[in-house]
Amino acid sequence: MRSRGGFGAGGDGVGIGGSGVSGPGDSTSYLKAHTALTVYQAQERQLSIQKKKGVLVDRARAETLVFRLARQERDVWVTWPTRVAALMAAQLDGEMTSQSSWSVPPLGAQRSECSNNADTEAQPRGTPRW
Repeated sequence: MRSRGGFGAGGDGVGIGGSGVSGPGDSTSYLKAHTALTVYQAQERQLSIQKKKGVLVDRARAETLVFRLARQERDVWVTWPTRVAALMAAQLDGEMTSQSSWSVPPLGAQRSECSNNADTEAQPRGTPRW
């Protein structure tokens, strides 16, 4: 027979072994929670010690430094052609001059030769003289 009200020893499912209220036999959930808390505290202490030793760094600061380094690296790669182009041209000019038996006259001399030739040749009407 079922007992009415309170905690009965019968099979109503609300007593000591039921799911309503935990009794003295239901200590596994407390042990699990206490173990989880202890593990969490130990990990927190370990992180604190590593941070004090300098093993760990602030994430925001690390991201800022990495971003700055990546930007500097990108800028070096982007400006590389303009820095090296003049040096490469000078080196190639030196190699071409030493390999060939003829040399190219300076640009001013070429212009004066062109203007002298233009004066002697007949130009069609409306064509500009260079």
